[in-house]
Formats: sequence, structure tokens, C-alpha cells
Amino acid sequence: GYETVHTSEFNYGEFQGTTEHKVGYMVWYNKGLLDNGPVPTLIANHGGGDSALYIAKVSGWWEVAHKYNFLLIAIENHTSVTASETVELIDKIKEKYKIDENRLYASGFSMGGCKSWDLYQEYPDIFAGLAPMDATFDVGHNIFDNKVSKEINKDTLVPIFYAGGEITPL
Repeated sequence: GYETVHTSEFNYGEFQGTTEHKVGYMVWYNKGLLDNGPVPTLIANHGGGDSALYIAKVSGWWEVAHKYNFLLIAIENHTSVTASETVELIDKIKEKYKIDENRLYASGFSMGGCKSWDLYQEYPDIFAGLAPMDATFDVGHNIFDNKVSKEINKDTLVPIFYAGGEITPL
């Protein structure tokens, strides 16, 4: 599916200068999962040059979602979307799917890991945990490698699982 979000003034990607734009996503879940109330949900962000389908399939997240019975949402072209636009997208997706707001997680590889850090730095209070993998920007910078637009989170503790190489800014 896709949703239309308002373009943030801090969007320095392909949607810079527009008032709104579409953001696509793909969803995986077991039949019947949404029949019994809110469900745990993972937001997956792909690496630069990849796609929503790629992060779900190659990482194996779709299999993990089926095995452990949670909703998997992979965002398409998130590298052109700010953290605030991502949160607006999540809010719109919540209108379609019963997401447990106490069990919302985010992960990603490379540029997707950077998006996970963006979300942690700017919106830590909406996530139960994050798992950025091989994120490449310094703390305080967003996916466009600019300083984040909000005060950086220094107070809200959120469980983080970080995986990276031998040389990493984190």
C-alpha cells in the first residue's frame, strides 16, 4: 500500500520543496493475527538502493514475523523520508492495522539502520526497542547527513540492539 504524508521542511531528498508525497510499504502477517486485538509490529527499513521487498526477504524478517506471529511493515524508499514523515506514515497505518503501541519496534540495515537511529533520536517515546544494523552516520545526524531537526533524545531509555563492523561511530 501507500499513504500520503506532509513533506517536512527538513526533507532534503527527492521530495524537498513539495507539500506532500506518497510513501509505499509492504505488510506481512499470519492469517487471523489481526482478529484478536492489537499486535506487536516491526518497522523494517531497507539499505540504500534496496527496497521494502528486499529487506523483508533477504533479512528473513518475513519468516520471523510468521514464526513469532507479529506484523511486519517494510517501508519503501525510506531514504527520501524524514523521521517525522515516517511517524506520520505509522500513524496512518495504525488506522488500517491493529498495532500494539507498547510493542512497536524498528530495525534496518545500513541506510535503514540510519533511519532507525533517526527514529530513536527524534521519536524515542513511541518505540519499545530498535535494532539498527551497520548504521553509518554520527549521533545527531539524520539520514540526509544533516543535524537532526529536534532536540536529540538523551532522556528516554529504549532497548537498542546494534550490530556493526570493527570501525563504527557508535
